[in-house]
Amino acid sequence: MRSHISARVRETIQLIPIEEVLYFRADHKYVTVRHLHGDVLIEEPLKSLEQEFSSLTLRIHRNTLIFRKYLSGLTKDDEGHPQLLLRGCDEALTISRRHLSEIKSLLKQLSQHP
Repeated sequence: MRSHISARVRETIQLIPIEEVLYFRADHKYVTVRHLHGDVLIEEPLKSLEQEFSSLTLRIHRNTLIFRKYLSGLTKDDEGHPQLLLRGCDEALTISRRHLSEIKSLLKQLSQHP
């Protein structure tokens, strides 16, 4: 498993340490890498990122993969849909119903083991 994600930003290559990545979100052929200092686009399939970082990540939606260590809680949007909160991220992420029970059990586990 690599220690950095490399992203082409204008004319440079930016290296983002894996420990600073909050989540990956797929959108067509690009993946947004949200990290502690912003976000960048990469051209890697979400599926291969999920396989490479499976021990560190959790799928919360068909297009979103979060890093477990930043998981901080659950909330609901105005329509009552569950959303995930991450430390260091001001955005609440949509959770699919399919993944909700796994996330709830992980949060319960984390709350029992400080």
